[in-house]
Amino acid sequence: MHNLHPTQIDGLAAVDPITGFRNREALMEDLAAALAPGRGACVLAVFDLAGAAEYRRVYGYLASDTLIARLASVFAEVMAAPARLYRSREDEFWALLDWPADSARALVDAATAALRRSGAEAHVIATSGIALLPAEAGDPMEALRVADSRLGAVRRPRERRASPRP
Repeated sequence: MHNLHPTQIDGLAAVDPITGFRNREALMEDLAAALAPGRGACVLAVFDLAGAAEYRRVYGYLASDTLIARLASVFAEVMAAPARLYRSREDEFWALLDWPADSARALVDAATAALRRSGAEAHVIATSGIALLPAEAGDPMEALRVADSRLGAVRRPRERRASPRP
């Protein structure tokens, strides 16, 4: 048995073991802080990895975890500091950026392009959506809904094409 201090356990629980990114709970806490009165503008971005779940169904969890870890590494490299990165679901990354909207949009576009994979085994179509905070959302749940709704407008027509290669 490990002798971990309770704060160490909390820290482990807040981090996704595959990507090293913080989890949804941490995202919600950081969004609440970002939306506090007196804070500057920031951008919340969501990235959907269409095809990753199907890849897991075909090739299994280990192969899927390896794919997600590779995509997370590319994502972290493109996003770089001071972006705060999160993984809220198996096939979804989030970023909180304290950058002007135009700069953030260019970075989100670059990350979306870098996350796309088409190869012998996997075909992942990355799509993204953003919310400008606090202009477009006053609380964390609203911020998630705004970003996700913009993702959905892009994602739905492409989902049919996202699948593993035989």
